[in-house]
Amino acid sequence: MAAGTLTLVPPRLSGWAGGLLALLAVVPAASLGVGAMLWLWPGTLAGAPLGRVVFSLAKAWLLLGPIVWLWFVDRQRPTVAGASRAALGAGAALGGALGVLILGTFLLLRHRWIKPALVAAMAHKNQLDTWWIYVGFAVFECFVNALLEEYVWRWFVFNKCRLVVGARWAVPLSAALFTVHHVIGMAFYFDSKVVVLANVGVFAGGLIWSGMYRRYGSVWPGYVSHVLVDVAIFGIGAVIIFGR
Repeated sequence: MAAGTLTLVPPRLSGWAGGLLALLAVVPAASLGVGAMLWLWPGTLAGAPLGRVVFSLAKAWLLLGPIVWLWFVDRQRPTVAGASRAALGAGAALGGALGVLILGTFLLLRHRWIKPALVAAMAHKNQLDTWWIYVGFAVFECFVNALLEEYVWRWFVFNKCRLVVGARWAVPLSAALFTVHHVIGMAFYFDSKVVVLANVGVFAGGLIWSGMYRRYGSVWPGYVSHVLVDVAIFGIGAVIIFGR
């Protein structure tokens, strides 16, 4: 293991009923938050209507829930371990390959499936059509939110899925759970073919990152891959919004 590289260890595996309860306690928060903000009580990043409040509370629970469960149900404390250079290299290689695939798909379909005016309108509504705001948001999503997602969806959700269905089937199950709130969010902005294509990609990413967690027992290889994928996505967004 590489010295100084940190990772959360898996929560205690304590039976399928406990795993199912943990999933029910945490996973729905993602869909609830996105659905409230976009579909039930729409708002923007600038305001704080009910939808934004529900989204913020759901996001907070999504992040705190796993730790609360670990401490008060599993009766454990978070600890740190290491990730090997080989594991991190595998994450970088897969992330780079996925990024190239995403960019290639964009170049192939951009003039047929993507409507720049619609994307620009979405960016303006959410105050992301100013360059420095967009860059700040992209940096947060690529480096901070990606880590939070690996912590929630791979470390916690994958391990609880493993209690319910076993390690092999926990990979697709956790990937599917990871995809649900992305479908809800994208369906608000895009037509069905874009939603389907994008979420096939989200599900594939979930499969790969859950598979990496299963193999290496660390969130860091998946995080490295996740960062590179998000960089490609936000690079495409910048081209659409600012390169018109």
